[in-house]
Amino acid sequence: MILCRRQHVGGKRAVDRHRERDADGQPAVDEADRPRAARAGEEQRADAEERCGQERAGGVVDAERARVPLRGLAPGNRSCGDGVRRQRERPRAELGPARRAPAPHEQAGEAERDERGGEGEQTAHRKYARDMEGTVVNEPDPFRAELARLVRQLLAESHAHDGIAMSEPIRRHLGGDGAGLQVFGEEVPTFELPNLQVALDALFAQRPEYEVEIIGVAGQGRRFADVSLSDLLTTRQYLVGPPEYVNAAVGPDRMLPCLAWGVLLVTTAEGPICMFVRRGEERGPSPGLSVQVVGRDAGAARRLLDDLRALMHELDVFRGQVITIEADRYGGRRVRFLERPQLAAEHLVLPDGVLDRIERHVVGPTRHRTALLARDRHLARGLLLWGPPGTGKTHTIRYLTGRLVGATVIILSGPSLGLVGAFGNLARRLTPSVVVLEDVDLVAQERTFGPGGSSPALFELMNEMGGLAEDADVAFVLTTNRPDVLEPALAARPGRIDLAVEIPLPDVSARRRLVALYGAGLGLDPTTADDVVARTEGATASFFRELFRKAALRAIEDGRELVSRDDVRAALDELLDETAALTRVLLGSGQPSAQAAPWPHGWLEGMARHG
Repeated sequence: MILCRRQHVGGKRAVDRHRERDADGQPAVDEADRPRAARAGEEQRADAEERCGQERAGGVVDAERARVPLRGLAPGNRSCGDGVRRQRERPRAELGPARRAPAPHEQAGEAERDERGGEGEQTAHRKYARDMEGTVVNEPDPFRAELARLVRQLLAESHAHDGIAMSEPIRRHLGGDGAGLQVFGEEVPTFELPNLQVALDALFAQRPEYEVEIIGVAGQGRRFADVSLSDLLTTRQYLVGPPEYVNAAVGPDRMLPCLAWGVLLVTTAEGPICMFVRRGEERGPSPGLSVQVVGRDAGAARRLLDDLRALMHELDVFRGQVITIEADRYGGRRVRFLERPQLAAEHLVLPDGVLDRIERHVVGPTRHRTALLARDRHLARGLLLWGPPGTGKTHTIRYLTGRLVGATVIILSGPSLGLVGAFGNLARRLTPSVVVLEDVDLVAQERTFGPGGSSPALFELMNEMGGLAEDADVAFVLTTNRPDVLEPALAARPGRIDLAVEIPLPDVSARRRLVALYGAGLGLDPTTADDVVARTEGATASFFRELFRKAALRAIEDGRELVSRDDVRAALDELLDETAALTRVLLGSGQPSAQAAPWPHGWLEGMARHG
C-alpha cells in the first residue's frame, strides 16, 4: 500500500510519496502502474484538501453554519466527489467556541487522519490537547454568562411569587436578625395540646397589656421535618401562611379549637417575644408538642415559658375527669373523655364482704388522706381483681369510679397498655387519681413465661407502681383472667399490689340475686327464678344478663308485654344447648379449674385468702 504525507505551507501543497511494504511484506505497487483513473481521483481529492487547508489558514469561518470535512476523503475512494457528497453541515452551537487557525503541524495531523481514518483522527486529538494545555482563556464565554444571569433572574422571580418568608415578620418584630439570641423550648406529649391552648388563653387574658399577633407557617414537607424556631428565624425556606387549628376534646362531648402550627408575635413591656407552637406527626421525625420562645430579653422569654407551664398544670383539663386512651397500630394515641358512671352497690353482685374490702382499700386513703399523712402512712396502693371472664371485675371498677368523685381516673386497655409510662406521669400530676389496667396479663406476664420473655411495658408498669412517693395519692387497679401468668415481682414491693381479690363465679345466693337484678320489670313468678337458679350452676353475671335479654326479645316478637316462664325456659334451653358451648365460654360460664395455681404464684392465693 502507498501512504501519502501532505503539508500545507503558504497555501502550497508538497506531497512526498514513500514506498512501503504492504501487510505481507511485498513491495508496494509502483505509482506508474496504477490506473490513470485512480491517479486522477487522487489529484482531485488533493486539490479539494488544499482548498480546505487554505480556508483554515486564513481563518475563514462561516458565522451561520460551519462545514466540517469527514473521513470520506480517505484513500480508497474512487473519486473526490464521493467524499464531498458525504460531508455534513452542523450548527455552530454544536461545535462550541471558535478555535484558532490550526498550525501547519496540526494540518499535517489532519492530513494523516485523512490517510489513516480513525488512527489519524485520534492522533490529531492528542496533538490538539497537548497544544491547548496551559492555555489561559482571557475572554469569558458569553453564552455561559448569559445563562447564569437568566437562572439568577428566574430564581428571584420565583421567590417573589412564592410569598413572604417567615424570617421577615419575625426579624421585624424582634428588631433584627437572630444573631446573639437564645431559643428556649419545652417538649410535651401530643395529648397535652388542649392544656396548652387553655394556658395560652388564660395567659393573655390575665395580661391585657400584651399585644399578640398569630401567623401561620407554610412550606412543603414541614409536617415531616424537624422545624425549629431557629430555622424560621434564619432561613427563607418557610413562608407566612394561615395559622392551623385542630379540635381537641376538653370534656365529655366538649371540643376546643387548639393552635397546632403557628407563630405568636408577643409585644410586652419587657420587649418583643416570639413563640413557636408545633405539633409533630406521630410517625414523623419529631413527634410530640413543641413550644419555643425567643426574645431580645432572654430572661423575659424564659419567664413567659415558665408562666405558660404553670398555667398548663393549674388548668389541666384532665384533672377530675374519667378518660380512656385509644391507641392505633402506628403508635398514635387519642384521649377520650367518659361520663363518670353512677352505679349503686345493689347492682354489683359479689360475695359478702368483698365489695367492702375493695372500697376500703381504694377509696379509703383518699377520704382520709390528711389523717394518714399525719400518722406517717403512705397513700400509694395497688389492687388486683382476678377471676373468670364475666364475673364483675369491670363492673366493680365502674362502681369505684363513681365513688371517687373528684379523682382523675385513667383507663388503659388493649394497645394503650403500652402507654402506662406516659400516663403514669399524668396520674402523679393529677392526684388523687386511679390508673386502671384491664387485662394486664397482656403486658405483665412472668419474665420466664414464653419464648419472647417479658415486654417493655412490664418494666414501665413496675417502675410506675414502685416509683410513687409515699404521699402520692395514686391507686393502680389491675384486672386479669389469668393470674397464673403474672409477674410475681408486681407484689414484691409495697405500693405495687397490696391486695389481690378473687371475683368468683356466683354461688346459689349470688345467682338468685342476679335473677332478681336482671329479671326486674319482666313480671317473673318465683317458680321461674327457682328453675333458673337450679340450672345455671357455674354461670356468670354476663350469662344472666344475656338470658333475660333473649327472653324479653321472644315476648316482644309475640306482641306480649310480660315475659312468661316459657320465654325464659326457651332462652335458657338455647344457651345451655350443646351447640351453644362456645357461646357459654364467651360469656364466661365455663366451670372453674380445680388445678391450683402453679409455683411461684402461691403469693397470689395467700393474698386472696388473707388480704
